[in-house]
Amino acid sequence: MYHVFVVNDVTFKYHLEYLFAGTCALQNPDFLEDSEYRNPLNKNDGVTPKQELSICGMIADVSRIRPGDKVIFYLTQTVEHEGMFFGVFTVTGKSFFDSNEDNYLGHQLAVNLNFRVTLSPDIVYAKGVSEREALDSLIGISHPSQMCWSLIYRKLKGKRGCTMITDYEAYRLVNLIKKANNGRELKSKCFTYDNELNQITGNEQRNPYRGTKSDLDIKDRMLVKAARQNKYEAHLQAYVLQHIDKKPLKDLLNIDTNVPLWVGNEVSCGVGMQSIDVMTQQCTQKDVYINVVELKCVEPYDDILNKQLPKYEDWILDYISPLYPKNKVHIRPIIIAKSFGQEEQKNRFIDKCQSVSTHMIGNSIVEPVCYIEYDIGKDIKFTKLI
Repeated sequence: MYHVFVVNDVTFKYHLEYLFAGTCALQNPDFLEDSEYRNPLNKNDGVTPKQELSICGMIADVSRIRPGDKVIFYLTQTVEHEGMFFGVFTVTGKSFFDSNEDNYLGHQLAVNLNFRVTLSPDIVYAKGVSEREALDSLIGISHPSQMCWSLIYRKLKGKRGCTMITDYEAYRLVNLIKKANNGRELKSKCFTYDNELNQITGNEQRNPYRGTKSDLDIKDRMLVKAARQNKYEAHLQAYVLQHIDKKPLKDLLNIDTNVPLWVGNEVSCGVGMQSIDVMTQQCTQKDVYINVVELKCVEPYDDILNKQLPKYEDWILDYISPLYPKNKVHIRPIIIAKSFGQEEQKNRFIDKCQSVSTHMIGNSIVEPVCYIEYDIGKDIKFTKLI
C-alpha cells in the first residue's frame, strides 16, 4: 500500500537525510501522553473540540500506515518548479508521536511534525514527475476511473499532509516516475535533495534517526470523551485503524491477514464533501473484497441505509469496479455504531438492514449490510449483530 506525504523545499532535504516522513498538528496533542487529560472530570484540556478533531484526523492518517508500506513524497510547488512526486521509500516501523517539546529536527524543519514513520530506501529515482503529468494528463487514460482521484480530491478539498492512494493509482504514479528517469534508479544508500537541480541525489553521510517514538494509542482519550458524553467519532476512526488487523475487528470485518490489506480513511468519493470513514480492500486472483465502513458515536439511523451507504456503493461501482474487469468485486457495506438503549429500536433497525438483499451489478456483488454495535465503558466491546 502507498501513501503520499507532502513536503517543501526545506523539509524534503531532512526527510531524505534522516529517512522519515511526518505530518503536523498546530496544537500540541498532549492528551496522548499527559495523564491529566485522561481524567473525565477535568474538562480544561487546553485544546478546543475543533483542534482535537484535526489532531485525531492526523492520528488516523498515520495509524493506517504499516511496516512494509510504501511512501512517495509530494514536493509542493514554488516559483522555481511545479509540484512534483518523488519516490519510492519503504516504511520500517509503526507510526509514532513526537511531541512539540524538543520535537526532533523541528528547528531545522521550521515546523513540528508530530506524527511520523521511519523509512528505508526502496527504489529511489533522482527525478520527480510533475503534478500536471500525474493528475491532469489523459495520456494512457481510457476511462475516468483510471485517473488519480485520491490526489485530485485532496487538491479540491484542502490540504492533507498524508494521503493514501489506491494500488492502481500507485502503480501508475510509480511507472510515471520510473519513465521520467528512463528506469535508472539511484544506487546510493543515503540521499539528500538538491534545490538547484530539483532532484534527489546520493549523499555520503548517513544520519541515524534519534527522535522520540511515543505511542499513538487513542483508546484512553476516546474513553474519556465517551465518559464526558462528548463526540468521539474521530477518535473511533483512529481506534478502528489502529486495531483493524487485530482481534476482534479483523474477524468481525472478515479481514484475511494472509492477503495484502489496503486501508483508507476519509476516502473521498466525489467532488462534494462526502467521504467513507474507513474502507478496506483485499484482492485475490479472482475476487476483490471491499469493506465500506460507516462509523457512528451515536445509535445508527435510517439515513445511513437510505442515503449514505448507497452513495458510497455507487461511487465504488463507477470508480473502483471498472479497474477489475476480470474479477468479481464484493462490496460489503458495514455499520459500526453505538449500541441501542432499547431492544425494540435495535430489532427495528436490524429488520431495515435485512430488507436489502444481495444484488449484482455488472461484475460487482453488493452484499447485505453488516451491523456491528459496540458498548463503551471502561473498555470497548464489539458485537456483530448481522
